[in-house]
Amino acid sequence: MVMTTQKCTKCKNELPATLEHFSPEKRKANGLNSWCRSCRNNKVKVHHKTENGQQQVLNANRKYQKTEKFKVARKRSEDKKKDLSPKQEA
Repeated sequence: MVMTTQKCTKCKNELPATLEHFSPEKRKANGLNSWCRSCRNNKVKVHHKTENGQQQVLNANRKYQKTEKFKVARKRSEDKKKDLSPKQEA
């Protein structure tokens, strides 16, 4: 069995070309991102600490909170909390 490898274009490490080491990327021929997961995660962490990154996260959260998916998830969470709360005896 031949294991194919891929070189991270950021850190230049040669890693197995698997989803364990590279994030999926539909637009790439092999379906994998060109940066390894470690480099990608570091970039995202740094970006989220910037003012622009924080604003993007805030805008994305606001947009999500307007969706039906969020409303369903919030209702499910509230129902779960009700089920877990101690029962009041009459």
